[in-house]
Amino acid sequence: MQLELISDAQRPQPVFRTPQEFIHVRHSITLVQYKLWLLLIRRYRELFEQTGRALVDGEPCYISTSTLAERLGYEPKTSELKRDLEQIRIEPLHYNLLEKDGSPAMVGAGFISEWFVSSSRVGVIFPKLIRRSIESLDSYSSIFHIFNWSIFNSYSGKYDALVYKLCKDYVGVQRTPYFTLEQYRDYMGIAATEYTEFKRLNQWVISGPVKKINESEISDVAVSVNFKTQGRKVLGLWFSVAQKDQLALSAESSGAFSEAQIKISAQLQMEYLRDRAPEAVALSIQRANEYVASKREEGASPNIGAIYRRAITDDWGADLQARLQQEEQKPSTPVDKSLPPANGIGKGDRLKSLQEDFLRKKTSDAIKALTLEEKVALVHQFAADSDKHSISSFAPEKGEFKDTIERANFGAWQRRKLRVTAIDPAEFEAWRQEARR
Repeated sequence: MQLELISDAQRPQPVFRTPQEFIHVRHSITLVQYKLWLLLIRRYRELFEQTGRALVDGEPCYISTSTLAERLGYEPKTSELKRDLEQIRIEPLHYNLLEKDGSPAMVGAGFISEWFVSSSRVGVIFPKLIRRSIESLDSYSSIFHIFNWSIFNSYSGKYDALVYKLCKDYVGVQRTPYFTLEQYRDYMGIAATEYTEFKRLNQWVISGPVKKINESEISDVAVSVNFKTQGRKVLGLWFSVAQKDQLALSAESSGAFSEAQIKISAQLQMEYLRDRAPEAVALSIQRANEYVASKREEGASPNIGAIYRRAITDDWGADLQARLQQEEQKPSTPVDKSLPPANGIGKGDRLKSLQEDFLRKKTSDAIKALTLEEKVALVHQFAADSDKHSISSFAPEKGEFKDTIERANFGAWQRRKLRVTAIDPAEFEAWRQEARR
């Protein structure tokens, strides 16, 4: 039996838990490959939470390519997925390198055992040690890392992302372990022939990433580097880490949570408000409260915090707003009870998932339908949008970026720019019937 997530089209959770030993691995694979692997791990954790059943030996875990595109911020090419998955498969997994849980560093056969790629989904088979770690996140002995995917994924430079990840995991003790230069190079996956001069190592792998982290508008940590020296020679280093002071919420923003039935921390409120406008958050909470009330009427004791998270990340407020507008415009129109309610409850959960699939497809179709001239114009808009956007590898005659990172950044920007948010009911119903949904 092959297991898949119940709702594969859900928006990504901005924060998720990752097994501690898989945060501190030897980073001999690329950043894109590591991100892909983390998303596959998260995929299995979602599956395990939703079904309560563990995968058995040789059983694949699948993730759709549309979900990968949503979470990576760009649509990966099939050829690149195959290349990256094969590299993840053959590369030895050196994990728990910092021995933070008291267990020794380990070496596994590979990050994954097998992989499968089609036009619509990716499947992988995890080694047993990885499956067991993912399944045991709730055990009393589990040490886990609260991983903010939105922040981590915002870093396009490998060493920027890895220094952020390392420092984030030690923010509680305000400093990382001490590394000799050789240990640090090994942790970062730097070959003996790379950055042989300390000046270049410092520029690209140490102080440069620290600067990027501190300049980031969304980073939740502030970092500084400390060197141990002997004369003029640098022997090793460690990072000092501090949680960035959270900005006070404006009255308008905090008012988005005025109808919440539980206390929501300021930090979590800011996390929600990074992705949603205050009005959208307020509507999602209002819709979630209706859902909570319906579950209580059924005799259940719903997890309100989890429901709020899902409601806000899945934008339940959009459905509520559409319903209210429809009621205002057509108060006398009878409701067709043969159709499932578009409200994110019960059968509406399935409908909501289909609507998200439909909107994602419409967005992808809009991108694919661009002419070369339109795409070139978008690239120029992308460059003008921020001086941090690089288009140096863009080939106008082909309408493509040669550099993977530049293509990823543009892809994420392009999907936000062209995102389709409105659903034509007749078109949606025709699409659903054609797909036999």
